[in-house]
Amino acid sequence: MAAPLSTPMQRVTIVPATPEEEDTIVLSRITNDERPLKRVVRKFSTYAALAFPPAGLRELDTAQNTAEKSVEAREALLVELGSFGLHLRKAAMVCAAEARQVEEYHLERARIEEERVALRRHIEQLKSTLEEAQLERAQKQEYDQFAERINQYPSRAERERMIAALENDIAVIREERDQQRRAMQEQRNAFASVIGNLAELQTTMRERVSDDSDEPPAPSTNAPPTAAPSPAPPPINTVIDVDEREEGEADVSSDEAPLSATLNPRAQQFVPRSGLPQSTRALRSSASATPAPQSTPPAEDDDIEMGEVAEPGRSPRNARARRRLEELEEGEASELSELSELSE
Repeated sequence: MAAPLSTPMQRVTIVPATPEEEDTIVLSRITNDERPLKRVVRKFSTYAALAFPPAGLRELDTAQNTAEKSVEAREALLVELGSFGLHLRKAAMVCAAEARQVEEYHLERARIEEERVALRRHIEQLKSTLEEAQLERAQKQEYDQFAERINQYPSRAERERMIAALENDIAVIREERDQQRRAMQEQRNAFASVIGNLAELQTTMRERVSDDSDEPPAPSTNAPPTAAPSPAPPPINTVIDVDEREEGEADVSSDEAPLSATLNPRAQQFVPRSGLPQSTRALRSSASATPAPQSTPPAEDDDIEMGEVAEPGRSPRNARARRRLEELEEGEASELSELSELSE
């Protein structure tokens, strides 16, 4: 028996797997079933051991037993290879189905993403539409409030009628005001003319009285007996309000008072005559012959301004009356006149 040949042992270097490779191997073992492959390997090892036995075992076994066992092992290996092939085809179909599912998953994901984008756009559009609707609703509510307030007022036609009526009333009032102004102006002019006529009449009366007093009495043989002088008429009450005088104004005489204050409203109407009767002249001459108490004559230079010369034959009282009339404007009555109160 020959001795076996000794062969030197070669050292094999095993490279360690990386963590990623280990994870891939573990995942493949978990996901892939290795039992069919192990059975195929086991059947193949049995068939190989029976068909090609080692040299020592060949002499022990008989040829008949070895041939029968090898045939059975070969048939078992073929059956196992058929089942393993079926398993591989099944696995390929599963892989193809999974690939189609993955593709469908990606398509579905893309479709869902598109729908999400479309829905987001639609939501944004709905938000803007909602804001517009809310704004329109608020405007409608505000419009309804204004319409309700406007409807509380009368209509345009009624307001136009009211305005036309008011304009007519204003025109009538203005016309009445103009008529009243014209009437008041006419009354003022008439009152001014009346006051001027009264002033001229008073001046004429005073001039006549002064002329009659300066005329000498005419001698008469058959003069009637001297009669007692008639009582003088009561003095005219003049009412002058002290409060209406200006500050610093001195008291004036009855000649300087306004005509309305010196006139007697109860006096009879004056009728001018051509001359005075003889009896009246005699009475005045007798009255003038009687000595009267001396009184201080009024200052005649009151109405004569500085630098002016008194006109001869002009009474100072007449001058004062004319000056007062000149101070009054045309168509204006005195403030203390009763006629001016009527005009107001």
